[in-house]
Amino acid sequence: MSGHALLGRSALTAAGLVAAIAAVAVTVRLAGATSTVRSSLAFEFSRPPASLAEALAVAAGNVRLAGAILLAALLVGLRPAIRPALDIVVGALAGLNATTAGAALAAYGTRLLKAVATHAPLELAAFAIAGGAYLSARRHPLDGGQLIAAAAASGLLLAVAAILETYIQIGGGP
Repeated sequence: MSGHALLGRSALTAAGLVAAIAAVAVTVRLAGATSTVRSSLAFEFSRPPASLAEALAVAAGNVRLAGAILLAALLVGLRPAIRPALDIVVGALAGLNATTAGAALAAYGTRLLKAVATHAPLELAAFAIAGGAYLSARRHPLDGGQLIAAAAASGLLLAVAAILETYIQIGGGP
């Protein structure tokens, strides 16, 4: 499989995630549930402590999610028979995260967008690369180099995103 196929599937994953987030946000708004969602989420928009420990904690949470998807990409290539179960797991992870992001977007709008402007695009790209790797591996097992490249790219993007989230925020204050 070529790197172009992996790149194309990563772009498709990013577009799908953005579309799902937008669909949830529109649905919540049309349902008139923004205040209910805002009360349920109760985001404080407080700035996390600018520390290496906090950046590592943020990165660790995101790396676990991307790592689970990349592990699924490895497993689906090694054991194609478990693909239906992996499809459910990967789909559920994507769906739950897109639903949460979409609900938050509906509830907080531009305030949320300002708070995540520096790091969210990098996180989205990292998750899209992991998702693209999974979609590619469903068709043809990835070779070691492709999987390592996807893991390295996702990891690097998530590390930079965690540093930006922890140290540089545009709209994180009250």
